[in-house]
Amino acid sequence: MMKLLIALAALPILATSAMANTFSCNFNMECYETETCAGADFTFEVDTEGQEIRTDAGDFNVVAIRELRDVINIFANDSKSTYLLTVTEDGARFTAQIEDGPQVVTYHGTCEGAF
Repeated sequence: MMKLLIALAALPILATSAMANTFSCNFNMECYETETCAGADFTFEVDTEGQEIRTDAGDFNVVAIRELRDVINIFANDSKSTYLLTVTEDGARFTAQIEDGPQVVTYHGTCEGAF
């Protein structure tokens, strides 16, 4: 009985999902490690059905998507890095955790059409 109640409690969260199947993101600020942030022009497309983030530099495999109310978190990777994209109505952050080093790069911007 308890398992059924827990499963039923999760239904409204699943039923209210409003995330789009595809959307684009544009980042105008790049912050590398502890250096001063600089302007950027980094754009990519997110395909939640195809489980990919598509960039000009290559594609990243989406390994998990977490959507809570007005926040979307997408976890991705490739052979050299792990990525986290966090999207809200007010903005987006994309962080690359690069294994060589290690190094971290954070991008600040927006994602249009995510909700």
